[in-house]
Amino acid sequence: MGEKFERINITLPPDVLAEFKKYGERKGVMISPFVAAKMKEFIAEEKAIEKLKNENKL
Repeated sequence: MGEKFERINITLPPDVLAEFKKYGERKGVMISPFVAAKMKEFIAEEKAIEKLKNENKL
């Protein structure tokens, strides 16, 4: 049926949020998809680092 989502709250410094809204709204970027994309990017980087570490142990 589709991907299930979990709702979480995040805390941001007010100035960061204000600037994100200022620039993000111009391009139609919303906070949730942006955060999800950055999290996926972080996960991919961490997996790559783990893989390199494991390959070096062989």
